[in-house]
Amino acid sequence: MSNGNGYLTSVALIIGLLIAFMFSLKNKVSNIETRTFKKMLIINILEALTTTLIVIIATTINSTFILEILNRIDVILIIMWCSSMYYYIYSITSKKINNYIKSAIRLFNVSLIILSLILNVEIIVEDGILNSTGTLTYLGLFGAIVYIILMIFTLIFLKDKKENIEKDKYIPLYFLIGMLILVAVLRIIIPEINFISIVISLVDLIMIFTVENPDIKLVKQLNLYINQNKKLTREQIDILTSLSHEIRTPLNAIVGFSELAESAETLEEAKENAKDIVDSADKLLKLVNNIVDVSKINTDDIKVENKEYEIAKLIDDVISPYDFRIKEKGLNLDIKIDNNVPKILIGDSIKIKRILFNLIDNAIKYTDKGYIKITVKGNINKFICDLKITIEDSGKGISEELKNNLFKNYVRAKEDINGNISGMGLGLSLTKSLVDLLKGSIKIESEEGKSTKVIINLKQKVGSN
Repeated sequence: MSNGNGYLTSVALIIGLLIAFMFSLKNKVSNIETRTFKKMLIINILEALTTTLIVIIATTINSTFILEILNRIDVILIIMWCSSMYYYIYSITSKKINNYIKSAIRLFNVSLIILSLILNVEIIVEDGILNSTGTLTYLGLFGAIVYIILMIFTLIFLKDKKENIEKDKYIPLYFLIGMLILVAVLRIIIPEINFISIVISLVDLIMIFTVENPDIKLVKQLNLYINQNKKLTREQIDILTSLSHEIRTPLNAIVGFSELAESAETLEEAKENAKDIVDSADKLLKLVNNIVDVSKINTDDIKVENKEYEIAKLIDDVISPYDFRIKEKGLNLDIKIDNNVPKILIGDSIKIKRILFNLIDNAIKYTDKGYIKITVKGNINKFICDLKITIEDSGKGISEELKNNLFKNYVRAKEDINGNISGMGLGLSLTKSLVDLLKGSIKIESEEGKSTKVIINLKQKVGSN
């Protein structure tokens, strides 16, 4: 490096400080790429300061020992900046940050840093020209070239095509990589002139006016929030529309059957209308209870209360309210509890009942003929029972289209070919939330037009049997 490098490194240091000052004054979007760029700025300033000190020491006290130390620090900083630049490019081109890649970068950097501390470096000061040679110099060049190759590879092959990033955002990155390739070539051809510091500062300067411009990023973030709010508003309108329909249907039935009961000419006719009123009121109450429960779960306002309960009694309590509907439809009900299931378990029986109520209600609702089977199995391991409850019906089954949305709130399918509603509203969404709350799992196996099987797995403590 000639003494003229002092001007280049000083300019690089001033540019780095100005960029950092400008960057600190702006409101910034807090994300991984912005944090990485901030790290690049800090390394930029330290690297420019180190090379400036190298020139000052060489032209004043000319201490070989200090110059060797500063050269090692400079190589480490160059490697760290190049790795940060690669990580920046990787973070904006990939949808998800791969932990293996993060670990690989960290391991590679640590290896290079260790080598930087032990490899040979020779400082040459001759005829006003300052230069360094040795394996340390080639190590720094090797590390920079490796990261440049990785940058190019990432932009070409690993770019997520689905990621919503403007195409013009990549143009500056290609240009910046070209600058890094140029400085690597110049370092090989003209080793006595230090272009590295000034190019690093220029790269950071170009980035702050292009891909890392805080004003542009804030505007884009604001537009993203606006679009998200519009989507949320549309979803809320859809939900309110769905709820108004769900609530209006049983209410209309209650009003209609009440008028019929009022004008009934016989007691039997009035009783029949009263029965329909009770059924409609029961549907309305279930809907309201489901809405309340979903709201509680979404606001973390629902707690798990574990107490002893009898599994056989719990199943009986769930089935009893549906006895009339099962007999009315002529369905065969088969309940089987394996002998290895403990008589008494410890868990939140109230929530388990809600889960089974929703599932059995659906099974009866969408099964016109055939059977409903309820099977309870258990596997005990160290006073913990892996409880498996299966509810199977010979009903309509579930279409492939609906399977993907089964556990979403307020989802209902379109009418089937027979004109009967085969969708599910809040029931399965709430069921899934309750199962998750109990740290269990739910699985649905179904074939459209044939049958549906719902499998619930819960871990319950064994009670005082």
